[in-house]
Amino acid sequence: MELAWTEKLTPEEEEYLIGSFVYEVKRRGLETPVVFGIEMHKPLAGLAETSAIVLTPFLAPFMGLANVQGYGRLFSSRQSIDKILLALEDPTEPVKPVRPKSLTEEGNDGNAMNSNEGEVTTGV
Repeated sequence: MELAWTEKLTPEEEEYLIGSFVYEVKRRGLETPVVFGIEMHKPLAGLAETSAIVLTPFLAPFMGLANVQGYGRLFSSRQSIDKILLALEDPTEPVKPVRPKSLTEEGNDGNAMNSNEGEVTTGV
């Protein structure tokens, strides 16, 4: 799990996370407050990843572990923040992005339990 925080995002992952963030913000009509908040906190970009690590137990049940880790790594890079701001300021309608295959397989490390593992059987 610790490798998920130290790896760099692939370009496909970064594009998906930016696209999904921008899609949700524009869908709700929150472009102005989000741009204002991101611009205001841009100097603190390095703390985003640390904050995401600390807040993971609270955010993961609502957002999913992969999303918390992905957005934590995304907002820790100033280049990614600039890409997000450019996408938010684009006047075109957002399109919901398609999740890349690398993100869908992120949680499958072969250690998942099958539904019948760990069950106690009576032998009847």
